[in-house]
Amino acid sequence: MNKGWIQLLSVIAAIAFICVNLFLIEKEDSKADRINYISSWKPLQTGNLIESSPAEGIIVPSEKHRIFIDKNAEFQEFLVEKGDKVESGTPLFEYASDHLDGQTALLDAEIDSLTEQKDSIDTFIKNMEKMKSSLSPIHISYAEDDWGYEYDNDYGSDYEPDTYTETDREADIAREKRQEAAAIRELKLSLDRAIAEKELEKEKLDQEIQKYEDQREAIESGRSGLTVIASVDGIVEDISFELDNPVMTIVSEDHIVEGRLLEEQIAKVEEGMQVNITSNMFKGQIIGDISKVDDLPISDPSIDQASLYQFTATLGDHDKDLYVGYHVQADIVTSTAMKVPVLHEKSILQETGKDYMWVLTDQGVVRKRKIGTGLKVGKRVEVTSGGKLGEYYVVDQQEVQEQAPFITPFKVNKSLVETWNDTNLRKKLKYILIGVLQR
Repeated sequence: MNKGWIQLLSVIAAIAFICVNLFLIEKEDSKADRINYISSWKPLQTGNLIESSPAEGIIVPSEKHRIFIDKNAEFQEFLVEKGDKVESGTPLFEYASDHLDGQTALLDAEIDSLTEQKDSIDTFIKNMEKMKSSLSPIHISYAEDDWGYEYDNDYGSDYEPDTYTETDREADIAREKRQEAAAIRELKLSLDRAIAEKELEKEKLDQEIQKYEDQREAIESGRSGLTVIASVDGIVEDISFELDNPVMTIVSEDHIVEGRLLEEQIAKVEEGMQVNITSNMFKGQIIGDISKVDDLPISDPSIDQASLYQFTATLGDHDKDLYVGYHVQADIVTSTAMKVPVLHEKSILQETGKDYMWVLTDQGVVRKRKIGTGLKVGKRVEVTSGGKLGEYYVVDQQEVQEQAPFITPFKVNKSLVETWNDTNLRKKLKYILIGVLQR
């Protein structure tokens, strides 16, 4: 038999051996180990999971200041128009009066009354500070008996201490002093709180006095009536020419977002959460945060319709040109897991309420490992325990039948083909047998 026939028979024998092994592996109830064919695998890596809740919103002014008119005074004219930008101190409207002296006297009376209140507060604060500075530990006087001990005179001069030692007396004195010191500290704290409250009242009075002084100055400067001035910067949003209160509304130029939450969203959204604002009216996004979430629904609850709840979001620094009334999309970030191990949900095996992943070991065996899972966003799941970064796992858990050896697709490259072609038949058969027999 020549060499060619020997090689051919060797190849046929190897192929037969491989087929028999594969038959035994796939045969039901076979004692041979089954082999898992794994078509896709990858190392466990980290990722970022961001869970958000979308809501619709609208751009509105951050503040509204309503101006009221005195119905008992005769109105003369408005000094601004709707849409005008005003600053603090800008005249808004004025009352008509032929008795400017009477108006000035009325303002003086208000200023004097507020000044008296301020002086009274100053006196109160001085008294409190004087009382605070006079506080010091109270000196307790004791009389000495014939034994040289000190005792309270309330017991009388005939009292004798018997077994009452000098050490006991010193301990009582120390305890009394500690109690007195604690009481003095508490009293000082109470005085500090009272002084702080009065200082705040004083500041408010100063603001009121300044407001009346500005009005008095407006009259004395030759205006035809008592002028009401703006106390804030902003834009005149509305004017009631029918003189209904509020007669005027001034809104700030700063903006916020007001939006609505569905019933299933209200329990997830909290103050301080990040919100990403987008709109087809501007490019990019504005990052802000939730500043307020109303606990009560916008309208009266009804069985026939779902309840909606209002939220407010402040805007961070941005360079967008915003206008009141722009409709926006608000994506509220309710939960995040950053730089954590992440799996696709199809890679997770669920059995009896527990989660597992299939791991490819160095021994060529697929092993099932219990894992803990956390945040899920879409089809991506956070792995909280059981996963090792860089470790290879099965992408599709349905490809694994049981814990057993595995084979993977043979990925060919040019250099590998050249190496294989240069290898003699004996070595080729050796490699094939090793691949089949190796567990």
